[in-house]
Amino acid sequence: MHAHKMALANLWGEMLPQFNNVAGSLFDYGSSRSFESLFERVKNNPSLAFFAAETRLKESEIRLAKTQQQADIDWSVGIRRNADIDESALVAGFSVPLFAEKRAESAVKSALAARNEITFRQQDFLLRIHTQLYQAYTAREQAITSATTLRQSIIPQLADALTQTKTAYQRGLYSYLDLMGRAQGVSFPGESG
Repeated sequence: MHAHKMALANLWGEMLPQFNNVAGSLFDYGSSRSFESLFERVKNNPSLAFFAAETRLKESEIRLAKTQQQADIDWSVGIRRNADIDESALVAGFSVPLFAEKRAESAVKSALAARNEITFRQQDFLLRIHTQLYQAYTAREQAITSATTLRQSIIPQLADALTQTKTAYQRGLYSYLDLMGRAQGVSFPGESG
């Protein structure tokens, strides 16, 4: 009994049971929400926020790679002194990297591929969660329908059949063996239905 209480406390997020008795109804299933509203709640999963943060990071890497496609023109100005001939000269220079766009193209493609990979992983995650949630949702709905059918239709009919069998036994129409067999759902040779 203590193990069951411990398991129930653990299910409720507690290490030790903080209760002595538990009361409830097996036939109180709670309110049903639509599948769509449940899936909307799943979209607030922290794992999806992680995908969004990772996507923002990859977008910034794409922007950085695109800035490297543009050639940075470097220039310099200075004075050069030649001590041998006792002269000074003004020197100016500039440099332009050639083919900067071509060199940075692979970095841009790599950054785009990394961002697309995150998008595909996010879509895959959503599809898997959607499938799992739908399976759980339909299993719950089916279980509620089965339990309701049992409670409202099948169990009352079985209880009525058992009452009729007991009454027939009490009137002497069945032997004790017949009563026990009927109560357990066993049919005997020569019986119909």
